Formats: sequence, C-alpha cells, structure tokens
Amino acid sequence: MYKTHNRRTRIYALASPENVANTVTMVSASIMQPWYSVGRQLKDIQANGENATSLNWGIKKACYKYVQENKRDIFLTLHEYKSGDIDLADLLIRLCDIPGIQLVKAGFIAQLTLGKVGCLDIHNLRMYGINASTFKFTDKTTYATKRKKAELYIATCERLGGSEYLWDAWCENLAECHPTKFTSKHHVSRVHCDYLGA
Repeated sequence: MYKTHNRRTRIYALASPENVANTVTMVSASIMQPWYSVGRQLKDIQANGENATSLNWGIKKACYKYVQENKRDIFLTLHEYKSGDIDLADLLIRLCDIPGIQLVKAGFIAQLTLGKVGCLDIHNLRMYGINASTFKFTDKTTYATKRKKAELYIATCERLGGSEYLWDAWCENLAECHPTKFTSKHHVSRVHCDYLGA
C-alpha cells in the first residue's frame, strides 16, 4: 500500500507548486471529515475555487486562499528539506503557518509529499492513547516550544512504527471501520492517489 501509493503521491506533489497546493487542499479537506468524503470535496474545490461549498466552514476558506497565494513558497520549502537546508522539525513548523494546519496535518502533508512522519489523526490518537493537545500550539507559542512539540511528534510517529507502518495500519483500520465505503485496505490507500489524480 504505502510502497505503491505513497510513492505516487510524492512524485505527484513535488512536481509543481500547483500539485503541492492540491495536496495541501486535500489535507485541509480531511480535517474533521470522513476520508470517504474528501474526494467529493476536493472536486468541489477544484471546480469552484474559494466559492466551493466545501470551504464554507471553519478556517478552510482561509487555508485555501493562503495555499493558493503561497503555493510556490510551500513547494520551495519542501525542496529545501529535500536538499538538507532545513530539518524535519522546522519543515513541520513552517507548514503549521498555513491556516488550520497543526502538527498532525503538517505530518500528513510531510507523509504525502516526502514519505516522512505521518498523520496521527483522531483515530490514531485514540488507538494509541495519546492526548491531542500534546501536539497543538497557538500563534503565541514560542519557537522553542513549537520545536519541542514538533520533535516530540516526529519521535512519536517513529516510536509507533514510522511513516510506512502508520499509513498501512490506518488504511487497514479505516477499511474495517467503513466496509460499505471501501472494499479493502488497498482501496483506502489507493484513493489518496485517486483524489489527487496522482
């Protein structure tokens, strides 16, 4: 699953700023939403831009607008990490500058674009008994605290098995939880690519 589908999302995302923007928009669409609904939301956003009904709640419209305006910078930041100019913790902190993106979803962006870290979403946090507030910070949080939390998030993902394990375990769990929506864990994994067109 991960070996096939994550490779495709990485190649897709790092090909252009537009692809990075679409990837981040997919991550934003997944916030507090069932994974099976994300493809429909992404199509709505692609067709209607900031007028999409899928953006009409929470901070999702602000996220979309920010990503559209800053997609080249986000793209370059990912390539800065790949070239060794910044480390993984700093990458996650920078991704958290995107409205609505906290460490968990920054980890998902890193997973989709670089094959690093992972997404400890509400399902994973419950499964592993982790308090969600552990990884949250606000605009007033100091850089030193952000750095500690980012390093803890990375270490937690590694302790739980790493990016590949987290991807595959999440897909298996979701397939079991939603058998009417997904035919298998491979189906859950494949729709990451299907949603993006990767």
